[in-house]
Amino acid sequence: MKRAHFLLICTLGLLLALAGGAQASTRIEKDLKLAPGGTLDLDASGGDITVKGTSESGARVVITTNIPDLESAFDLRFDEQPQAVQIVAHRRRSATWHPHLRILKFDIEVPRQTNVELKTGGGDIHL
Repeated sequence: MKRAHFLLICTLGLLLALAGGAQASTRIEKDLKLAPGGTLDLDASGGDITVKGTSESGARVVITTNIPDLESAFDLRFDEQPQAVQIVAHRRRSATWHPHLRILKFDIEVPRQTNVELKTGGGDIHL
């Protein structure tokens, strides 16, 4: 009986630890210069992408993930020019990857007249 209680407590503890790890989150926010009529180019090896048009100039990029150290798992680059913003998020080959535990999400606001080129290796795209 004591052994059954011990195993139950250990199992519950392990489940709570795993659930807590899955909830850990990283958030990166960037405000980039982008004029109306410019181009947003996002090339990601995975993740969901949501782009919303606004009446303001500039690109506001928010990346959220449950990957604890995103910058060691992904090569992240942000390049801004007056008429173009390029975002690259490629998974590093050396990074440990568990697809069912990894969530990467891009929420981006750009001027309404922006041309968009979006690529993701897996995930949804919402405009």
